[in-house]
Amino acid sequence: MVMSESEIRESNYHFRKAWQLFALVSRGAATSDRDGLSLDDASHPWFFMNFGFLNRPAASDSDLERSERLARPCEGDHPPYPESSE
Repeated sequence: MVMSESEIRESNYHFRKAWQLFALVSRGAATSDRDGLSLDDASHPWFFMNFGFLNRPAASDSDLERSERLARPCEGDHPPYPESSE
């Protein structure tokens, strides 16, 4: 089965929104959609409840690597995204 680009984009959108809802029902949750990256932090110790997704296709390998760097937690207590829910 081959999916069209519009089907892939729609699937990605719904998948990201589902994980965003999982995150937002948690106390202290934060979500962010910016610059090609969606970050959902459920403030949960289970790693699979805190996710980063591409919210658009990567234009190149370097664009994908840039998104990966943005998704990595920075050192200290400050995540690389806003701490309030959007």
